[in-house]
Amino acid sequence: MPILSLDPKSVAHARLNALRFDGTVAESAQRLAKWQAGQGSLLVPIPVSLPRAEEGAPREAGFFRERAMRVRAEIARELGLEGDAATKLSFAMAGRDAWYLGPRPKLDVPSMLAAVAAQPAKFIQLMLLKELIESAAFEEDTFVRGGFGPSVYLGSTSQSSKKYLQLAEAEFEVNMKHGLLLCDVKSKRFARKASADETAAATRLASAGEGYLVGVTRIVPYDFYEVDARKNPMEGLSLDREKVRRTRLYYLNLLTEFAASLFTKAEVSFARETFVATHYCAVPQITGISNASR
Repeated sequence: MPILSLDPKSVAHARLNALRFDGTVAESAQRLAKWQAGQGSLLVPIPVSLPRAEEGAPREAGFFRERAMRVRAEIARELGLEGDAATKLSFAMAGRDAWYLGPRPKLDVPSMLAAVAAQPAKFIQLMLLKELIESAAFEEDTFVRGGFGPSVYLGSTSQSSKKYLQLAEAEFEVNMKHGLLLCDVKSKRFARKASADETAAATRLASAGEGYLVGVTRIVPYDFYEVDARKNPMEGLSLDREKVRRTRLYYLNLLTEFAASLFTKAEVSFARETFVATHYCAVPQITGISNASR
Protein backbone atom coordinates (compact mmCIF):
# COMPACT_ATOMS: atom_id res chain seq x y z
CA MET A 1 0.00 0.00 0.00
CA PRO A 2 1.42 3.42 -0.93
CA ILE A 3 2.29 5.97 1.75
CA LEU A 4 1.30 9.50 0.76
CA SER A 5 2.10 12.90 2.23
CA LEU A 6 -0.55 15.10 3.84
CA ASP A 7 -0.94 18.81 3.26
CA PRO A 8 0.02 20.40 6.64
CA LYS A 9 -2.34 23.33 5.97
CA SER A 10 -5.40 21.08 5.79
CA VAL A 11 -4.58 18.64 8.62
CA ALA A 12 -6.05 19.02 12.09
CA HIS A 13 -3.63 19.49 14.98
CA ALA A 14 -4.33 17.09 17.85
CA ARG A 15 -3.61 18.31 21.39
CA LEU A 16 -1.60 15.95 23.59
CA ASN A 17 -1.78 15.48 27.37
CA ALA A 18 1.54 17.30 27.78
CA LEU A 19 2.71 20.87 28.33
CA ARG A 20 6.19 22.15 27.45
CA PHE A 21 7.69 24.88 29.62
CA ASP A 22 9.13 27.81 27.68
CA GLY A 23 11.94 28.08 30.23
CA THR A 24 13.67 25.43 32.31
CA VAL A 25 11.81 23.37 34.90
CA ALA A 26 13.77 25.17 37.64
CA GLU A 27 12.70 28.60 36.33
CA SER A 28 9.06 27.47 36.05
CA ALA A 29 9.10 26.08 39.60
CA GLN A 30 10.48 29.38 40.94
CA ARG A 31 7.72 31.36 39.24
CA LEU A 32 5.09 28.96 40.60
CA ALA A 33 6.60 29.25 44.09
CA LYS A 34 6.49 33.05 43.96
CA TRP A 35 2.82 32.86 42.97
CA GLN A 36 2.15 30.47 45.86
CA ALA A 37 3.92 32.81 48.27
CA GLY A 38 1.79 35.66 46.94
CA GLN A 39 -1.29 33.68 48.02
CA GLY A 40 0.00 33.86 51.61
CA SER A 41 1.07 30.20 51.77
CA LEU A 42 4.68 29.13 52.28
CA LEU A 43 5.04 25.41 51.53
CA VAL A 44 8.00 23.33 50.46
CA PRO A 45 8.53 19.67 49.41
CA ILE A 46 9.50 17.64 52.49
CA PRO A 47 10.94 14.11 52.24
CA VAL A 48 10.35 11.25 54.68
CA SER A 49 12.54 8.15 54.45
CA LEU A 50 10.56 5.01 53.67
CA PRO A 51 10.95 2.11 56.12
CA ARG A 52 13.04 -0.71 54.64
CA ALA A 53 12.33 -4.42 54.82
CA GLU A 54 14.72 -6.62 56.75
CA GLU A 55 17.39 -8.17 54.57
CA GLY A 56 16.22 -11.49 53.16
CA ALA A 57 12.64 -11.02 54.36
CA PRO A 58 9.90 -11.54 51.72
CA ARG A 59 8.05 -8.40 50.62
CA GLU A 60 4.42 -9.41 50.89
CA ALA A 61 1.39 -7.16 50.45
CA GLY A 62 1.21 -6.64 54.21
CA PHE A 63 4.67 -5.02 54.21
CA PHE A 64 3.58 -2.27 51.81
CA ARG A 65 0.36 -1.57 53.74
CA GLU A 66 2.30 -1.40 57.00
CA ARG A 67 4.90 0.88 55.42
CA ALA A 68 2.26 3.34 54.23
CA MET A 69 0.68 3.40 57.72
CA ARG A 70 4.05 4.08 59.37
CA VAL A 71 4.86 6.90 56.94
CA ARG A 72 1.43 8.46 57.47
CA ALA A 73 1.91 8.28 61.25
CA GLU A 74 5.35 9.90 61.01
CA ILE A 75 4.06 12.80 58.89
CA ALA A 76 1.16 13.25 61.34
CA ARG A 77 3.63 13.51 64.24
CA GLU A 78 5.68 16.10 62.37
CA LEU A 79 2.58 18.24 61.86
CA GLY A 80 0.97 17.60 65.22
CA LEU A 81 -2.12 15.91 63.74
CA GLU A 82 -4.26 13.42 65.63
CA GLY A 83 -7.41 11.33 65.11
CA ASP A 84 -9.31 11.70 61.84
CA ALA A 85 -6.99 14.46 60.63
CA ALA A 86 -4.05 12.05 60.71
CA THR A 87 -5.90 9.35 58.74
CA LYS A 88 -6.91 11.71 55.92
CA LEU A 89 -3.51 13.14 55.02
CA SER A 90 -1.92 12.12 51.72
CA PHE A 91 1.62 11.84 50.40
CA ALA A 92 3.64 10.68 47.42
CA MET A 93 6.09 7.79 47.42
CA ALA A 94 8.99 7.83 44.96
CA GLY A 95 12.15 5.76 45.22
CA ARG A 96 13.34 5.59 48.82
CA ASP A 97 11.35 8.60 50.05
CA ALA A 98 7.82 9.78 50.58
CA TRP A 99 7.07 13.44 49.83
CA TYR A 100 4.51 15.96 50.98
CA LEU A 101 4.06 19.73 50.86
CA GLY A 102 4.27 21.33 54.26
CA PRO A 103 5.54 24.27 56.32
CA ARG A 104 8.99 24.60 57.85
CA PRO A 105 9.96 26.45 61.06
CA LYS A 106 10.97 30.07 60.38
CA LEU A 107 10.19 29.65 56.68
CA ASP A 108 10.23 32.87 54.66
CA VAL A 109 10.06 33.59 50.93
CA PRO A 110 13.85 33.41 50.25
CA SER A 111 14.23 30.10 52.13
CA MET A 112 11.12 28.74 50.38
CA LEU A 113 12.55 29.59 46.96
CA ALA A 114 15.85 27.94 47.93
CA ALA A 115 14.04 24.75 48.99
CA VAL A 116 12.06 24.72 45.73
CA ALA A 117 15.28 25.16 43.74
CA ALA A 118 16.55 21.91 45.28
CA GLN A 119 13.45 19.92 44.17
CA PRO A 120 11.75 21.85 41.31
CA ALA A 121 10.08 18.86 39.64
CA LYS A 122 8.67 17.51 42.91
CA PHE A 123 7.36 20.97 43.85
CA ILE A 124 5.49 21.38 40.54
CA GLN A 125 3.98 17.89 40.86
CA LEU A 126 2.79 18.41 44.43
CA MET A 127 1.51 21.92 43.75
CA LEU A 128 -0.66 20.72 40.88
CA LEU A 129 -2.21 17.98 43.02
CA LYS A 130 -2.66 20.33 45.96
CA GLU A 131 -4.46 22.90 43.82
CA LEU A 132 -6.60 20.19 42.21
CA ILE A 133 -8.02 18.91 45.47
CA GLU A 134 -8.34 22.39 46.98
CA SER A 135 -10.36 23.51 43.97
CA ALA A 136 -12.98 20.95 45.02
CA ALA A 137 -13.39 22.85 48.32
CA PHE A 138 -12.82 20.02 50.77
CA GLU A 139 -12.74 22.51 53.65
CA GLU A 140 -12.67 19.81 56.32
CA ASP A 141 -9.82 17.85 54.76
CA THR A 142 -6.35 17.76 56.21
CA PHE A 143 -5.01 18.16 52.69
CA VAL A 144 -6.43 21.68 52.45
CA ARG A 145 -5.31 22.81 55.89
CA GLY A 146 -1.83 21.32 55.72
CA GLY A 147 -1.22 21.31 51.98
CA PHE A 148 -0.36 17.65 51.54
CA GLY A 149 -0.16 15.72 48.31
CA PRO A 150 -0.89 13.79 46.31
CA SER A 151 -3.12 10.63 46.04
CA VAL A 152 -5.83 12.64 44.36
CA TYR A 153 -8.58 10.64 42.69
CA LEU A 154 -11.08 11.61 40.00
CA GLY A 155 -14.52 10.03 39.82
CA SER A 156 -18.23 10.61 39.39
CA THR A 157 -20.38 11.92 42.23
CA SER A 158 -22.76 8.95 41.91
CA GLN A 159 -20.09 6.52 43.19
CA SER A 160 -19.41 7.95 46.64
CA SER A 161 -21.82 5.69 48.55
CA LYS A 162 -21.28 2.49 46.52
CA LYS A 163 -19.51 -0.62 47.75
CA TYR A 164 -16.91 -0.43 44.97
CA LEU A 165 -15.26 2.78 43.79
CA GLN A 166 -13.81 2.87 40.28
CA LEU A 167 -11.53 5.90 40.28
CA ALA A 168 -8.75 7.51 38.24
CA GLU A 169 -5.66 8.53 40.19
CA ALA A 170 -4.31 11.84 38.91
CA GLU A 171 -0.61 11.82 38.06
CA PHE A 172 1.66 14.67 36.98
CA GLU A 173 5.15 13.73 35.79
CA VAL A 174 7.82 16.36 35.17
CA ASN A 175 10.61 15.60 32.70
CA MET A 176 13.59 17.73 33.71
CA LYS A 177 15.65 17.00 30.58
CA HIS A 178 13.00 18.00 28.04
CA GLY A 179 11.08 20.56 30.14
CA LEU A 180 7.81 18.66 29.83
CA LEU A 181 4.84 18.10 32.11
CA LEU A 182 2.92 14.89 31.35
CA CYS A 183 -0.65 14.65 32.69
CA ASP A 184 -1.75 11.06 33.22
CA VAL A 185 -4.28 8.91 35.09
CA LYS A 186 -4.01 5.45 36.65
CA SER A 187 -7.04 3.20 37.00
CA LYS A 188 -7.85 2.36 40.65
CA ARG A 189 -10.56 0.24 42.23
CA PHE A 190 -11.42 0.18 45.94
CA ALA A 191 -13.78 -1.99 47.99
CA ARG A 192 -15.49 -0.40 50.99
CA LYS A 193 -15.06 -2.16 54.34
CA ALA A 194 -18.19 -3.22 56.21
CA SER A 195 -17.24 -0.91 59.10
CA ALA A 196 -16.90 2.19 56.87
CA ASP A 197 -19.49 4.94 57.32
CA GLU A 198 -20.94 7.35 54.77
CA THR A 199 -18.13 9.87 55.26
CA ALA A 200 -15.42 7.39 54.20
CA ALA A 201 -15.62 8.74 50.64
CA ALA A 202 -16.73 12.08 49.27
CA THR A 203 -16.72 13.52 45.76
CA ARG A 204 -16.94 17.22 44.94
CA LEU A 205 -16.91 19.04 41.63
CA ALA A 206 -13.86 21.15 40.75
CA SER A 207 -13.14 23.48 37.87
CA ALA A 208 -10.72 22.06 35.32
CA GLY A 209 -10.55 25.25 33.24
CA GLU A 210 -12.40 26.45 30.14
CA GLY A 211 -15.77 25.69 31.72
CA TYR A 212 -15.05 22.00 32.43
CA LEU A 213 -15.88 20.34 35.76
CA VAL A 214 -14.30 17.20 37.18
CA GLY A 215 -15.26 15.12 40.20
CA VAL A 216 -12.46 15.02 42.80
CA THR A 217 -12.76 12.17 45.30
CA ARG A 218 -11.27 11.93 48.78
CA ILE A 219 -11.25 8.54 50.55
CA VAL A 220 -10.18 7.53 54.05
CA PRO A 221 -7.58 4.78 53.37
CA TYR A 222 -8.39 2.74 56.49
CA ASP A 223 -11.98 2.26 55.31
CA PHE A 224 -11.17 0.67 51.94
CA TYR A 225 -9.32 -2.25 50.39
CA GLU A 226 -7.54 -1.72 47.07
CA VAL A 227 -8.46 -4.44 44.57
CA ASP A 228 -7.04 -5.35 41.17
CA ALA A 229 -8.24 -2.66 38.74
CA ARG A 230 -7.21 -4.75 35.73
CA LYS A 231 -10.36 -6.85 36.13
CA ASN A 232 -12.44 -3.69 35.59
CA PRO A 233 -10.36 -1.59 33.18
CA MET A 234 -11.11 2.03 32.48
CA GLU A 235 -12.71 2.61 29.11
CA GLY A 236 -10.47 4.56 26.74
CA LEU A 237 -13.16 6.37 24.75
CA SER A 238 -16.94 6.25 24.48
CA LEU A 239 -19.38 8.03 22.21
CA ASP A 240 -22.13 7.73 24.83
CA ARG A 241 -22.98 11.15 26.29
CA GLU A 242 -22.90 9.89 29.90
CA LYS A 243 -20.16 7.27 29.72
CA VAL A 244 -17.69 9.61 28.02
CA ARG A 245 -17.27 11.49 31.33
CA ARG A 246 -15.71 8.37 32.88
CA THR A 247 -13.28 7.56 30.08
CA ARG A 248 -9.52 7.87 30.09
CA LEU A 249 -9.50 10.39 27.24
CA TYR A 250 -11.92 12.67 29.12
CA TYR A 251 -9.86 12.58 32.33
CA LEU A 252 -6.62 13.23 30.44
CA ASN A 253 -8.14 16.27 28.76
CA LEU A 254 -9.45 17.64 32.07
CA LEU A 255 -6.11 17.24 33.86
CA THR A 256 -4.23 18.93 31.04
CA GLU A 257 -6.69 21.83 30.99
CA PHE A 258 -6.40 22.15 34.77
CA ALA A 259 -2.59 22.31 34.65
CA ALA A 260 -2.76 24.89 31.87
CA SER A 261 -5.19 27.06 33.85
CA LEU A 262 -2.96 26.96 36.96
CA PHE A 263 0.16 27.90 35.01
CA THR A 264 -1.73 30.74 33.35
CA LYS A 265 -2.75 32.14 36.75
CA ALA A 266 0.80 31.80 38.05
CA GLU A 267 2.23 33.36 34.85
CA VAL A 268 4.31 30.28 34.12
CA SER A 269 5.05 30.36 30.40
CA PHE A 270 4.28 27.14 28.52
CA ALA A 271 3.04 25.73 25.21
CA ARG A 272 0.61 22.91 24.47
CA GLU A 273 2.21 19.88 22.85
CA THR A 274 0.43 18.88 19.64
CA PHE A 275 0.53 16.05 17.14
CA VAL A 276 0.27 16.65 13.40
CA ALA A 277 -0.02 13.73 10.99
CA THR A 278 2.41 14.02 8.06
CA HIS A 279 1.61 10.85 6.06
CA TYR A 280 -1.20 8.40 5.51
CA CYS A 281 -1.53 4.94 4.03
CA ALA A 282 -3.71 4.80 0.92
CA VAL A 283 -5.83 1.67 0.58
CA PRO A 284 -6.09 0.67 -3.09
CA GLN A 285 -9.58 0.13 -4.44
CA ILE A 286 -10.23 -3.26 -6.03
CA THR A 287 -12.52 -3.16 -9.04
CA GLY A 288 -13.70 -5.61 -11.68
CA ILE A 289 -14.06 -8.63 -9.39
CA SER A 290 -15.83 -11.44 -11.22
CA ASN A 291 -18.40 -13.74 -9.68
CA ALA A 292 -15.97 -16.64 -9.99
CA SER A 293 -13.38 -14.94 -7.79
CA ARG A 294 -15.78 -13.92 -5.02
